[in-house]
Amino acid sequence: MRLSREAFNRARGFIFTHAREVDMRLFEYYFERGSAEAVLNALAHYQNDDGGFGHGLEPDFRLSASSPMATSVALQYCVEVEAGLQSEILKGAIDYLVASYDGENGYWPFAPLEVNEEPHAPWWHASAVTPPTEPRWSNPSAELAGYILRYADLAPRAFVAGITERIRRNLQVIDRVDGLYNMMCWQRAVPAFPPDLVELVEARVSAGLEALRPISQNTLGE
Repeated sequence: MRLSREAFNRARGFIFTHAREVDMRLFEYYFERGSAEAVLNALAHYQNDDGGFGHGLEPDFRLSASSPMATSVALQYCVEVEAGLQSEILKGAIDYLVASYDGENGYWPFAPLEVNEEPHAPWWHASAVTPPTEPRWSNPSAELAGYILRYADLAPRAFVAGITERIRRNLQVIDRVDGLYNMMCWQRAVPAFPPDLVELVEARVSAGLEALRPISQNTLGE
């Protein structure tokens, strides 16, 4: 589907009237020969001294402190503009992911409990920071694991190996991937996966999509 020039200009006008600077710069990158550097410079305003991201970059909660979830959003921007391994923003983000990983339980919490102290959507209210069940592990841990593999040269080799095995263990335990957001996390992660993990993801996502069918093929044939 193509937008008319008029519709495109209306969309552009809305973005440059209401959007955040980082999103304006990303629009320019896509459509107006803007630079990756401009996007990353705007993104840097959301980064904390620990390398993680906060300050409302994930719009559904306004936590200023770093969180794995907000850092996942930052890394989505880095992927879009093909940030290089020399990027200090990228290096800081990977350092934060290494430091914030719960190695004992094998996951990243979406945010610390301090998320409750600032404006947030009700679905991001945290009553406790507890390990997820395996079917719920993927959001955000699968996506973040994908960034560790994508930028493996920036993380300790042993950490990368451990994350790879954690991905494999999750995919071997679950029968399918349920839920749109879980599927999106795997979709963002899978470009960095080795072929055997790609096959596992495809099988589990396909099983999840099949489970969404409201009427079976047999019923349709009756």
